[in-house]
Amino acid sequence: MKPTIRRFLSIMLAVGLILGNTAAVLADDNDDDHKESKANYGKYSKYFQLESTLATDDSSDDDSDMEEKGKGKDKLKLKDKDEEELETEDDYVAASVYEDEGDYSKAVEALKKAMLKIPQAPGLPKALGRVLLKQDDLDDAMEELMDSLEMDYEDDETYKHLGEAFKKKGDDDIKVFVKGKQPKFDVVPEIVYNRTVVPFRAISESLGATVNWDQATNTVTIQNQTTTVILTIGSTEALVNGQPVTLDVPAFVKHGRTLVPIRFVSEALSANVNWDPTYKMVIIK
Repeated sequence: MKPTIRRFLSIMLAVGLILGNTAAVLADDNDDDHKESKANYGKYSKYFQLESTLATDDSSDDDSDMEEKGKGKDKLKLKDKDEEELETEDDYVAASVYEDEGDYSKAVEALKKAMLKIPQAPGLPKALGRVLLKQDDLDDAMEELMDSLEMDYEDDETYKHLGEAFKKKGDDDIKVFVKGKQPKFDVVPEIVYNRTVVPFRAISESLGATVNWDQATNTVTIQNQTTTVILTIGSTEALVNGQPVTLDVPAFVKHGRTLVPIRFVSEALSANVNWDPTYKMVIIK
């Protein structure tokens, strides 16, 4: 073989080795970046609830279909997202990073930016309310947290954030929430013999029941589609669908309003009642 040809082949071999090593390094870097990105996503995924699930595809895809969907996914396909959802997700992650670093102003800015794109994205109002609470922007925080409850009144964490907001405002009154909303009481709820009592009409109607007051017999009747509850002023015995039930606290009149034990009435109407002693909150779901 001629020296010129040998020299040419040697050069080509060297170039091939360099390119191969460079590709390997780049692949390692990309893999590291992917791992870091995945780790960050996992770290901050607690801050948001946008859907980004992997769905198993049980259909038998041929090779051409798999090629179009992307090789290496082992019959898994990502749920499609539009550009706004992806950008909103980025804003969530940015906000969570700023929040962790204590830069609440930038966190608020990122969350508001996300809300402009997808106003009804689950988790956004709660995240914004939480950050505003850390800034002591209490009124705006409470507004966002109440909006969050309208989306998901089952979320216990949102109630705790609200309780903290009330506490910071120095509001020590008993709070009542029914499916995420606060009934309007013209007489403040109070605790009598370790039982919370509230005006019967407001609580009953917020639970979807009809109410009736019989002046002649001093009785309150509360009724929904399946249950009828009858309470007599001053009596510790009530009737639930005709069956007698003993009360710890009787119904009584205060400032022209009849007050009844909230747990008894709510549970009689098949609602779930929780009491948060830390924030003095009655939560009915």
